[in-house]
Amino acid sequence: MDMNRFKDAYGRVSSRQNFSSVDISEKLVVRNSHTIRIIGDFESAWEHFVPVEGGQYRPVYCDGPNSDCPICKYAAELALSDNEEDKKFAESLRASERFYFNVLDRSEEGKIWHQVHKKTKILTQNEKGANIGGMLFQAIGAVCNMLEAQGQDPDPNNFDIFVQRTGKNLSTRYSASYSGIRTPLTEEEKAYEQHDLKALARRTSSMEVEAIFNYLKHGTPLVDTTFNPEQYEKENAGQPSVPVPDGVQPAQEQQHIPPTSNEPKSDSYTTDQNTVPNAVPPPPPPPPSPEKPVEPPPTLQPPAQPAPAIPQKSKPTDDFDPSKHYKVPCSNCGAEMMIVLNDPENIICWKCGKEFRSPWAKK
Repeated sequence: MDMNRFKDAYGRVSSRQNFSSVDISEKLVVRNSHTIRIIGDFESAWEHFVPVEGGQYRPVYCDGPNSDCPICKYAAELALSDNEEDKKFAESLRASERFYFNVLDRSEEGKIWHQVHKKTKILTQNEKGANIGGMLFQAIGAVCNMLEAQGQDPDPNNFDIFVQRTGKNLSTRYSASYSGIRTPLTEEEKAYEQHDLKALARRTSSMEVEAIFNYLKHGTPLVDTTFNPEQYEKENAGQPSVPVPDGVQPAQEQQHIPPTSNEPKSDSYTTDQNTVPNAVPPPPPPPPSPEKPVEPPPTLQPPAQPAPAIPQKSKPTDDFDPSKHYKVPCSNCGAEMMIVLNDPENIICWKCGKEFRSPWAKK
């Protein structure tokens, strides 16, 4: 473990008190007491728990009060208000740092689970989450500090820790203590598959954060920006694969309009006079006036055609930025696609070629 990063985080938590895609079977939820071994490094993110439309609440993850997060700034602004309701709201909006760990469950049942599944578990304080809060992190950090002060190795990868929860609701408390067990990991345990903590600690996209901020401060209705390829494929079945600009018919529906002519039409006249009996040709046009020359008729130009749309390239690249991009699996082949947020152009899977209508395309 990177102990310098660990100590920095411990220092932040000591100075203040402050929903996941992992299956519940792969979580170790701290309920009463557990003996655990932390595996690998840790990750952290700042979590707001904010009210949204319909009386619901949702987590929003950012880089904390020192970042450019508009919700953090709004909470700081409300905290300085003379209005007590604003101050209470500011407290509810304040972000708390959350921490992510891979662990081994040292109970007998846990050992069997690990041997069967060949995976680590995620340490969490509740079934819906995938992280722990500042209180438990501070307790674990205190154990490491104590061992370091005694001249022992403080890396929690190298010894077991006893974690515990007591109390209920607002009286809930989390603690940690040294178990005294300092056995090395087996080769099998070292080979266990670990959860991607960076993916679990991913920040909410800047577009979503800005939308939620505008809802909180100005009451602007929220727009769901979640991209579900299967849902969009279903909703847009039968529509053109490439969005057509407003006011332009799709190519297969455009009608040919012949050039206009100055010649009058007659029911008994066709271009082939020999095929129509008694066909009378129309009178010739009057000669041009010598005083005013006749201008040639304007040349008819075909209507300008819109430039063809260029679908998005979906193959993931090293310049992935959560504030600009979104990663989602292809519903056809399962390959991970990287799409550009707010780009209305269609998306083509880089692996199987399946085309999806962009969620930001014009309706």
